[in-house]
Amino acid sequence: MKSSAEAAFASVTAILISGCAATQAYDGPPRSREQIAVITGMSGWEITNMGIAARVTRIDGKELAEASSKIEVLPGKHEIEVECWMQRVPKSTNVNSIDAEAGVDYLIFIGAKDGKCFTRILNKRR
Repeated sequence: MKSSAEAAFASVTAILISGCAATQAYDGPPRSREQIAVITGMSGWEITNMGIAARVTRIDGKELAEASSKIEVLPGKHEIEVECWMQRVPKSTNVNSIDAEAGVDYLIFIGAKDGKCFTRILNKRR
């Protein structure tokens, strides 16, 4: 039997869904890729190979109007809410804070540890 740490390490799964259109999570006209940060996540209830389902629900307290696997934000501090669900475990909401930099891509990771879902946002320089 694996330890909790081994199980957590084995279950951490990156959700990287390619999508054509991105959701603009800021007011005003579209900006160039060099002026924004892109968060890659889930376009709906995406299910990992470990049986974990997750979806991005809010950015900075605002509910997302449409499902998208790519979310564009302006540089600065942001809170990303991700709902996470596993079999036989109540749905939970994880809030992740980032200080987004222009020209940087961010990736949402989800995993499980001690029977609970968790999410992390990692940066992935372009």
